[in-house]
Amino acid sequence: KIEQTILLGPYIDLHPGYHESLRNDAPEGVFFYSRGARHYFGSNGGPAPETAFFPFEHPHQGEVIDFGPGPQVAHSARWPVVRRRAWVADLDDFGYPFVLGRYLLNPKAGMRASSDWSDVERAVAARRMANMLHAFAHPSCKAVLFWTRKALEDAARWIRDFGLTSAGEAFLAKSQVVYPAQRALIASVVRQKWLQVPELRVLFVGGDYEAKNGRVALQVFRRLAEARPDVRFTYVGEVPESDRELTEGIDFRGRVPRAEVLSLLKESHVLFHPAREESFGMILLEAAAHGLAVVVARGRGMDHIDEILSGEEAVLFDRNAASGPEEEGFLPLLSSLLSDVDLARSKALAAYEKAAGGSLSLEARNSALQSIYRQALEDPAPEALSLTDLPHWSDSGHLALSSEEVSTSLRTYLEREKVERTNFYFRG
Repeated sequence: KIEQTILLGPYIDLHPGYHESLRNDAPEGVFFYSRGARHYFGSNGGPAPETAFFPFEHPHQGEVIDFGPGPQVAHSARWPVVRRRAWVADLDDFGYPFVLGRYLLNPKAGMRASSDWSDVERAVAARRMANMLHAFAHPSCKAVLFWTRKALEDAARWIRDFGLTSAGEAFLAKSQVVYPAQRALIASVVRQKWLQVPELRVLFVGGDYEAKNGRVALQVFRRLAEARPDVRFTYVGEVPESDRELTEGIDFRGRVPRAEVLSLLKESHVLFHPAREESFGMILLEAAAHGLAVVVARGRGMDHIDEILSGEEAVLFDRNAASGPEEEGFLPLLSSLLSDVDLARSKALAAYEKAAGGSLSLEARNSALQSIYRQALEDPAPEALSLTDLPHWSDSGHLALSSEEVSTSLRTYLEREKVERTNFYFRG
């Protein structure tokens, strides 16, 4: 048994579900602590990186982070780490960190598919990808942890399509899938919730109104609430003023603390999640761990869903085969589930078993991480990664910002540009 402390960060990039679960339910003998880093953004030879807005206003040749030297293994959220001889990184998506980085938040970049790029834009993206691949291929990087098999397959596709197979070989060789996990409720609590169901409770949780398909959720909830007064429909998340009238007749909570979301999951029976896209969808895992039946889409935007919940554990709306408004596709599926409590119970318990003791369990995740951290601790690289190891890091300089400065400049930039959506998931 090896006890070790893992530096988890930078704190501004930690996911409230994925990384909070790591900290709250760490592998045996592992202790996490988090802090900020120094972020380096490489110039692409164009505009000099003179202001803190540079990462959002201009394409740049990669982002690397510096926690400072130290003996602890670093677990990075997305970015390669300099000045550490042993580090690992987790990735929910390849496109954001490797292809565009924080420039994805620029409306000019984020609203255009990669198929519409010019030759110059493709060349800039290829240089960034090469830099990032070389950074991750460095011996100090001990493992790359993808959240889904689909994300790893997408990474291989990006590498192949951009002709970076040679640079990507070492990266792919150290890449593996380690599914996120969430502490499951005690089995007796889940069984009791489904033993007697005087009032079915249906829950929607979505922070991004567009990406999570909030309008469809509201439309379906409102129609069903009129027909099923015996069911409570709870909506968690912001709703634009233009659609606020759709919240009438349902239990509308707005944005709430995470602790309240977990409390609502504990008392709810069904999660309705009509999201347009997810890189993973931690709420799906959290619902399974709390014994909820799930109604969710598969297909376009949700191609990975069968890795999380199959048709045995959830009611799936096939987006690829559907025609017409999604509201009309989701509504009968949710309505049928609410009319058949036995079916809802069987779906919920099957999903719970997967989260409590199957492939999505804490035991499966922690066992994989224990092995990864142990190997990283016992076999550090002779030298740490440095900026000079990157093949396309421009001589025209780079911008260095603290995590706090990155966070502050991002908020200011989004306010200045009136950007309302900050979706970091990029398929291209």
